[in-house]
Amino acid sequence: MPSNVLTRTGTMLRLVQQGLRDMESPEQDRILLGFFSIAVFGRSVTSALQNLRTFDKQAFNNWYAGWQEEMKADPLCQFFYQLRSEILKDINPLVGVVLAAAGQDAPRLGAVTIPGRPSPTMHRGQAIEDTSMINLCRLYVTYLEEMVASIHPIIWDVQDRWQASQRG
Repeated sequence: MPSNVLTRTGTMLRLVQQGLRDMESPEQDRILLGFFSIAVFGRSVTSALQNLRTFDKQAFNNWYAGWQEEMKADPLCQFFYQLRSEILKDINPLVGVVLAAAGQDAPRLGAVTIPGRPSPTMHRGQAIEDTSMINLCRLYVTYLEEMVASIHPIIWDVQDRWQASQRG
């Protein structure tokens, strides 16, 4: 049923949103779990959405083409895509959490760091001023939320047509 695509997508998005909340926790384990949740389940949001192709390939492709082009060209989206691929392929990038810091430009306590990996500095054609991992995660989660919100009318249209075809 097409509406199940939205249910699965919503579940993945909630895991990503919980990851962001966990990153704001004072507990190191929750911070890391949150970060990895965003990296892994962020891509799962788009994978879940792609199941709509089963019910209406043309409607999905028409909607997804612009998003897909944007994600392929977007440094922030590519950063999270590559990170997720490395995590799942057991390449395990070195990820740390700042436990102590001193100085005016020191990262905040609890900040996630990935030594040796440059942070993206552009997203949707705009410069990213704050390249802290928490801010990059916030930008990515906001992007995914916007994507999911934009598919709602398409899913309900496909759902209506699918139900009509089942009746008749």
